[in-house]
This record gives sequence, structure tokens and C-alpha cells, in this order.
Amino acid sequence: MGSLAYTGIEEGFSMTRKSRLATVTKKRQFTIPKDFFEELGMKPGKVRCILDNGRIIIEPIQSTSFWDFSGDLLEELVNEGFEGKELVNEFKQRKETVKKAFALMVEEAREEIEQGGGKDAEELFAEILDTEKEI
Repeated sequence: MGSLAYTGIEEGFSMTRKSRLATVTKKRQFTIPKDFFEELGMKPGKVRCILDNGRIIIEPIQSTSFWDFSGDLLEELVNEGFEGKELVNEFKQRKETVKKAFALMVEEAREEIEQGGGKDAEELFAEILDTEKEI
């Protein structure tokens, strides 16, 4: 079983593709291989399951501040003059808009890949950062 490595634009960022066989029980349960679990820094709890073209993708749910723009968004709203309940309502609305924008970008990227296209990591991150400014 080989592996495929990809190095992105961030120093030290890499993804490796590996595979292992697992047995699914009658209760639809299986065990995540120990080396996968440890390599991803997973902890017991929930994971995200994605059905993608006949494949199940299981992603660990990890708290990370990299994708959390809440502080920046809140600061922007305060600078725009929002306060009190109006600030809270606008914050919730814009945060939802950001989530939808990211979900749309992910879906568009998947469609491009299915059609044999796609973008390299630098183009994708540039697009994400430009989109964030427009919202």
C-alpha cells in the first residue's frame, strides 16, 4: 500500500494518502486504524461523515482558530458602528453568510475536480481571502 504526498503553500503542510482494511460490524461500526487516529491527533468523540461519489469520507472535528474569523468579523462590525442587540443580530447574520460562502466554494471545488479541473493551493487560498473581503 503506497502513499501519495502533497506539500501545500504553508511550510510543513502535507497530506499523505494511505489505506487500510477495516471490518464493518452488523451495527455499522468499525475501528479507525490506530496510526490514522494518532496521526490526525484525533480524540474520542464525533467525526464528520461525508458521502462523496459513492465514498464515505470521515473527517476529525478539531477546534482550530485558523478558520475562525469571529474576532475579525466582530471588530469590523464595531468599526461600522453596530452595538447592543443590533451588533449581535448582524454578527449572527454575517457569520452565517461566511459559512455559506465557504460551503459554496468547497462544493464548486469538488465539481471542478470531478470534471478534471481544479485549482492549486495558492490559487484556492487567494480566492478564499478575496472572497472574505467581499462579504
